[in-house]
Amino acid sequence: MLARTLRTSFIAAVVALSVVPAAAFASPSSDAATETAAHVKKEKASFPMSGADFKARVEGRMAKRREKITERLAAKNVPADKQKLALAKFDERSAKVMVEVDKVAADGTVTKDEAKAVHKAMRGNHKGHKKGAAKKNG
Repeated sequence: MLARTLRTSFIAAVVALSVVPAAAFASPSSDAATETAAHVKKEKASFPMSGADFKARVEGRMAKRREKITERLAAKNVPADKQKLALAKFDERSAKVMVEVDKVAADGTVTKDEAKAVHKAMRGNHKGHKKGAAKKNG
């Protein structure tokens, strides 16, 4: 009799403990869904893309970059006049990029080659690190 009661209690406990987690995962709350979406890696752009989507992506990147520049300037205690100069230079480059974005998005779709042209406009005259530069300086 004791064995039957223990066995029944054990089975009831296992069933109860397995149903509770299943119910919790069955309908996630909006907070849990938001947290999961925040951890998902941003999707890679697929081309051809609509011009409006491409423009929105570029504007978003520009806004993030401007925010980062502002944060770094504030963190390094750069004087206000130099901050204005740096942000003006960034705005000038952003205007050139947006002109290029408007050109490629004019027909309504953006191809991968057109996106590369915009990327080139973003980089400007910056060549990147030259080979051997570290060896000369170090």
